[in-house]
This record gives sequence, structure tokens and C-alpha cells, in this order.
Amino acid sequence: IKFDQQIEILKELLKDECFTDEERIIMAADIKKIIQEKEYQPFAAALKKRKWTEVLRMLADNPGLVLRFLRRLPISLRYRWNALRRGGTMQ
Repeated sequence: IKFDQQIEILKELLKDECFTDEERIIMAADIKKIIQEKEYQPFAAALKKRKWTEVLRMLADNPGLVLRFLRRLPISLRYRWNALRRGGTMQ
């Protein structure tokens, strides 16, 4: 499901009366995470494609992308190292 669809589904679920306050808090946090992922994905795609001018433009518009990138870097490197080591392919 695309980001916008996920956000809309969760927003509709938030309107439903059958959820507890705790569940609503979790859904609101999920919406926030999806929005952040939606902002980060084009940056990650530009990095993978080595479109450096696009990367720099995105960083100028949203400097917070650097912090997100640095936080994700260890996980990404570990994934890529294990995939290479085991002869797998990477996405």
C-alpha cells in the first residue's frame, strides 16, 4: 500500500469509536512514522541512484534528512554486508 493510502486508512480508523485511547495514540504515532518515511524515501532513492544534485537539493530543503540518514546507516550497512556475504541480492 502506498504511503498516502496507509495514512488515509489510519485516519479513518482514528475516527472509529471502538478503539481505546492507547490504540489511538499508537495509530497517531504510526501516521507520523509513515509521513516521515514518505519524506525520506525520495532522498534514499536519489542516493542509491547517485543523483548528487538532487540529493543536495533535498538536503537544502530539509536538513533533517542528514540525521535520519545517519541513524539508518548502521542498519543499512549491516543489511548490505550480510547480503553480500551470503551471496544474496539487495533491493
